[in-house]
Amino acid sequence: MSDPVLPTSRYYTTPVRIDEGEGGDGVPFLGRRIIPARDRFVPLGHVDLAGDERIDALAAERMGDPLLYWRIVDADGTDDPARVASEPRKRLMLPLPLEASGDGDT
Repeated sequence: MSDPVLPTSRYYTTPVRIDEGEGGDGVPFLGRRIIPARDRFVPLGHVDLAGDERIDALAAERMGDPLLYWRIVDADGTDDPARVASEPRKRLMLPLPLEASGDGDT
């Protein structure tokens, strides 16, 4: 069986669980993902927002991959990606991956 998620996914370190169910079929599912505490993130840089940016576009421009938007969202401490970049004049942290910051015990 191949990995259920890509290494760049926010769910990569989330454990795969098995639901045996009544028939014992063994249906795999991803366990619960806990968002890391904000103080665990180390800045790679910051960006001052105008208020009309898209979080995936910021991730593509600054981190090289639009699918890494979730790292910015996690570091911001919000649960709604659409809200992260919607405030004008907000200073947004672009975090190092936790694995690279020495705090990779996610």
